Amino acid sequence: MREFHDRSAQLLNRILAPHGTTLPRMMMLMFIHRAGSARSIDLMAAFPFAPRTITESIDSLETKGLVTRTPDLKDRRSKRIELTDEGRAKLVRILPIIYRFGEDLFGTMADEELDAVAAMFDRLNARVAEIEAALPK
Repeated sequence: MREFHDRSAQLLNRILAPHGTTLPRMMMLMFIHRAGSARSIDLMAAFPFAPRTITESIDSLETKGLVTRTPDLKDRRSKRIELTDEGRAKLVRILPIIYRFGEDLFGTMADEELDAVAAMFDRLNARVAEIEAALPK
């Protein structure tokens, strides 16, 4: 599983490179888009990246004009990260490339095979949740 993950992520990053982006940055843009806005701490909870990586990614997205940081009205210590018009346009341009990659990657599998893979990951995720819940708090 690890080899598949690493190789497919590297390949998708190579596909995205000519478009000036990476898979982790696109994942962050998609998360912010779905949420409407997010704080750095929300991104840290959602992704397995080091805090420094999150901060550097946000800085890069802001420098490229894809996101803005605005004060959080509920928490003055925090900033809300929101997509700009250019950030939304970037998603519109790049998401079809990501979807096409997924279709190319999984298009050789029969529906039954895809269902079996999805069921396997559902079971594994449920087991991870059980183990996690059993840990002392």
